[in-house]
Amino acid sequence: MLRFVILGLLRTGAPRHGYALMKEYRDGCDARVSIGNIYRELGHLLAAGWIRCEPNPDGADPRRAPYVITASGAAAFDAWLTDFTVPVGNEHHDELATRVFLAGVARPALPASVLERWERVLATNASLLESTQHTLRSRLTSRAMPARLIVRRRLKRLSMDLDFLSEVRSAFSGEIPSPDTRPQRERAKARSRC
Repeated sequence: MLRFVILGLLRTGAPRHGYALMKEYRDGCDARVSIGNIYRELGHLLAAGWIRCEPNPDGADPRRAPYVITASGAAAFDAWLTDFTVPVGNEHHDELATRVFLAGVARPALPASVLERWERVLATNASLLESTQHTLRSRLTSRAMPARLIVRRRLKRLSMDLDFLSEVRSAFSGEIPSPDTRPQRERAKARSRC
């Protein structure tokens, strides 16, 4: 998918070098990607003829080659963007679901401490995203809107994952989850009442 991220960023028509593309993706989508992966994909896109190098402006760092999208690259991006098909039941690789599946078949049974660790990781990620969301709310530009929506979506997914782990806890132990492991939205409601 990184190739289409790069093509989409170059679709605006402005030439940009790899680091600028990585930074724009990071800032616009709150996504982390290594610069090595960006430049590796730029090489593939060059070989496919979907992008080309532009001459550097006078005085620019010669190590930072600016890239632009070609007509075939724009056509490939447009086709990808408009053709959104996801196989039913296989939206994406779901690592949490895979871990739960393997915990269900592995022996010995999944210890409660592992579930607690998973819940802590998800709760920590939710806290970090809430902080990011707060920062993004202060940006009133139209360019920040997609990032705000993406962060909100990720928060919803984390909340669903926390709910899922509560169900897993009940299924594995046959017990009602302890108050500390209530789903995130229940904890949020309790905090808002204070």
